[in-house]
Amino acid sequence: MASVKAVAVLIAVVIVAAGVIIVLNDRDEDAPSGVAIGAQVSPGDTYTLEEMYSGAGTSSESKVTYTAQSVEDGMVTYTKTTGDVITTHTGTTDEFLMNVTNSYSDWEGRNTGSEILIVGGQEVLCDIFVDNEYVGNSGVNITTKEWIGQGTNIIYKTEIVVETGSGTEVFTTTLMDTNMIDQGTVPEVPTDPSDPASPGGLRDDLQVGDYVKYSVIEHDGGRDTEVFEIVAINGTYITVLEDYDDQERMTSEGFKAIYTYTGTDSPTGSETISTAYGNVQCSIYEPAFYWSELFEVDDYGDSVKLWVGPDSVIYKAEVTERDDGRYETDVYSLASLTLLSDAPSVDGGSTVDPVTPGASTTYGITVGVGDTYTIMDDDDRYSETSEIIGIEGNRLIVRETQGSHVEIERMSVNDFLEEVMVTDNELSRYTASGTESVDGVLCNKYVKQDGHETETIWVDSNNIVWKELDQEPGDRDEVKTLVSVSLSGL
Repeated sequence: MASVKAVAVLIAVVIVAAGVIIVLNDRDEDAPSGVAIGAQVSPGDTYTLEEMYSGAGTSSESKVTYTAQSVEDGMVTYTKTTGDVITTHTGTTDEFLMNVTNSYSDWEGRNTGSEILIVGGQEVLCDIFVDNEYVGNSGVNITTKEWIGQGTNIIYKTEIVVETGSGTEVFTTTLMDTNMIDQGTVPEVPTDPSDPASPGGLRDDLQVGDYVKYSVIEHDGGRDTEVFEIVAINGTYITVLEDYDDQERMTSEGFKAIYTYTGTDSPTGSETISTAYGNVQCSIYEPAFYWSELFEVDDYGDSVKLWVGPDSVIYKAEVTERDDGRYETDVYSLASLTLLSDAPSVDGGSTVDPVTPGASTTYGITVGVGDTYTIMDDDDRYSETSEIIGIEGNRLIVRETQGSHVEIERMSVNDFLEEVMVTDNELSRYTASGTESVDGVLCNKYVKQDGHETETIWVDSNNIVWKELDQEPGDRDEVKTLVSVSLSGL
């Protein structure tokens, strides 16, 4: 559970805008091309969001500030400040940045146009990306919009609309302030192609957990991803999870054909292109017919152009299809391939998304839509219920209800679980102190002394924290109790 302390903080922030003038650290300068928020986080990095909610006959508005306190081994300890309440959290750099950065290649949805936002009194030209998700048989329809600054990876505004049979809820966040806007470059901006990289060798043996991911720019400007993950191997046949939900059975060679080209055509040219693995020297192939689980070209008027690098890996593909006399081209770019020896590591704090939606490598479970828990604070002053109402890749859409106050938040799986779970590594910092029952649940009791403060937690066999007690001389005891919990992964 996150610790809560009421303290006053003074956060030095600056107003920013892209495409015109930006003010950073008391310096005035022309906004550089490709201004972005970098993938690295340092202590003191901060951003403030304005959050607005309407629905269920109520509305609310607040400002929330996220501030990095420390960074170690790719993990960020940060505070979330709402009014005079501060909560402390720990997550990866991606989790800290997910509210304010989103490279185009990571966004699934369609580009619906552009709009000028007024940020800090200045104009910011943004592309608007829209994604729609219908959640199973629950009757919930979720539409997510993101306003991303043109030529940047910065999310200036997010709108989530949740439609159910009982009504519509709208949750909006707007970036107000940050000091991180000059700390990176947009991931899709090509670097100098004169110095091509030499990606590591391609592993031939397939393993459970191997996956390939392509980012797709569709002909209408929409953005999508295609992911194929091996979930089982039986001899020469493997079972593949496609795009997180559909399972396909195929041969090993069929899986390899997704990301390698072994045709006999002669190359039509060569080019060094910018990829997720740096600049790669590629041969260009334009076969008359082509088929793989990723795409196929077998109709009159259709064509394909492949950029093939070392070890026959397909780093890029342009697929053109003829539709009612019009030619429409989709572009596929290799985003991640675990079989490359220098493939980015999910555990290393990289920008590679976890392959399985709702999966937490930290807590070892996978959550799903409908998972929920309710926590009661000390003196029974209020209870807060958190419920997952949608999943977007590695991000959850969570409805938080506290009395008549409702918010809809996007958060990581770890952020959702840290309120009710504890890892074995965290437990190693406590001293075991017997067993006790909490509301009929048998728990192990653990105690940790931190200076004058004593923290006691009651944890069940699934590492669920049912009660937390913070005691400090001269202060009132703070107690949190888990009222109910339902997690599909347990």
